[in-house]
Amino acid sequence: MSSPPGSADPFCFQFKASRQPMLWAAVVYALGIIAGTHAWRPASWWVAGGTGFIAAAGYFVRRRHRGACVLALGTLFVIGALHIQLRYANPQA
Repeated sequence: MSSPPGSADPFCFQFKASRQPMLWAAVVYALGIIAGTHAWRPASWWVAGGTGFIAAAGYFVRRRHRGACVLALGTLFVIGALHIQLRYANPQA
């Protein structure tokens, strides 16, 4: 007895969107802070990376929504790393 092709298998996994979007944003930002403390780069590199992520997310927001969300999380990662880099920068006044 096979099931019709249109019926759903009760044991079939279907991915549901997360109900905690700010949890993922906070986790990725924290990972950016951790990466920023261990991997020093000039601030201009972090700004260029963040700008690239924002531009790519803007491009994909209408075409591939999930890809744009991943790129937005990448932007938060870069912002977290930039934040920690600028916080401990030595001011030369």
